[in-house]
Amino acid sequence: MPILSKQLHEYVTFLDSKIKGRHLSRCLLFAHNTIFFHLSGEEYHRLSLVLDDSNPRIYPSINDISLKSEESPFFLALKKDLANSYINSFSQLGDDRILAISLTIINSVYKEEGRTLIFELHPHHFNLLLLDENNKIFALYH
Repeated sequence: MPILSKQLHEYVTFLDSKIKGRHLSRCLLFAHNTIFFHLSGEEYHRLSLVLDDSNPRIYPSINDISLKSEESPFFLALKKDLANSYINSFSQLGDDRILAISLTIINSVYKEEGRTLIFELHPHHFNLLLLDENNKIFALYH
């Protein structure tokens, strides 16, 4: 069942309270439409992004997973850029079914940079965008 805007607002508040301030690492493309990140800290150990046409979703899990990863151009950009990124916050954009994850990364010259991972949770029209600190699209999956 697709998530509604009001439900997303409540869920974003939950994600922000439970996962903000943690690091993402070990990015894994589990299937062509499922991305896992290892989460630092306790309680939740994995953040899953499921890019399913009928029901796109994001959820934390207590289970971590270590499998061989598939490859795709978008995934390689995501994996390279978000290695050991720090989660600043989760937010809902506008009153829509769009979730934004604000991140801090360390670039190739060891400077902090901002990134935003935008997850549009619209059935049949989902998108996953990685934006740089100037809100320019760095990588896109649609």
